[in-house]
Amino acid sequence: MDDHVKCPICFQTPELQIFQCVRGHTICHVCILKIQLCPQCRIPYGSTKIRNRVLEQILDKQEFDCVYKVKGCEEKLKRQSITKHEEICPFNNIPVYLCKALGYERCNHVLNPSNRSETIKHFVETHGAVNERGPDVIIVHQAFKPATGIVNNSRWPLILLNVDEKWCQNSLFMIVGTLDKRREAVSWICLQICGSTKKGSIAYEAEFAIEDIHELDMNVSKFPPYRWTLPVVNVKDEDIGKYLTRCPINLSLGFLEQFCSARKEISVSVLILPRKKSMENHSITGIPKICLRSKSI
Repeated sequence: MDDHVKCPICFQTPELQIFQCVRGHTICHVCILKIQLCPQCRIPYGSTKIRNRVLEQILDKQEFDCVYKVKGCEEKLKRQSITKHEEICPFNNIPVYLCKALGYERCNHVLNPSNRSETIKHFVETHGAVNERGPDVIIVHQAFKPATGIVNNSRWPLILLNVDEKWCQNSLFMIVGTLDKRREAVSWICLQICGSTKKGSIAYEAEFAIEDIHELDMNVSKFPPYRWTLPVVNVKDEDIGKYLTRCPINLSLGFLEQFCSARKEISVSVLILPRKKSMENHSITGIPKICLRSKSI
């Protein structure tokens, strides 16, 4: 019966609310936020979503196998506990060597995404990370201007953000800032190192901004704010080593010098949001009818 109750988009057993279209085709509470049409009959869901409470009650009385059953796990779980157990399951034993990916070659620490306190302690005590609470932070790189004159690549101290919001509980994010001398550029990325790792779970985005905060009054600030958004990458879902060295957005040192011409620091603000929140004002309902092709140079 498991296959018949799984969401047709993420192919996972729904752990919370279950919705349906007017013809009865079901979908989980995560995937219904990502699409407008039923994937099976192509009928719009409409502004008022329909709950399938009968199916919710039926599944609440059942038990389900762990996703690592093929590896030997024999646990039987209520649907609300599937993801929580997955994160601590002893058969979920794929090692994550985040420290080595970050450039700490001599550190053999194996990341345990299910133990946030242990992870914080390691990065603070061993690698000098700064630990903060909440989904947003302003990072003041006080030695930014002197850093542009160094010969080798470098990274600023790691920033840890503990997030316990309704939309993101028991999660830990890491902000990594890198100066690449070969490219003459800097970049910042955000990693999720603790929290939900289930396929189909809410994805997060990090909104970065560089502002001239030498004067807090924007009327006298010399430059407008520059903002960009990047997806938050979960360390268990991606090749972190490649992501750390191939950030899609790099800012040139020449461009950033205008922000610190009269002082040595630069300020970068970071805000973490669920992807559905950040995309509310940028939804695309259809394919543009006009397509322009540029001529060859």
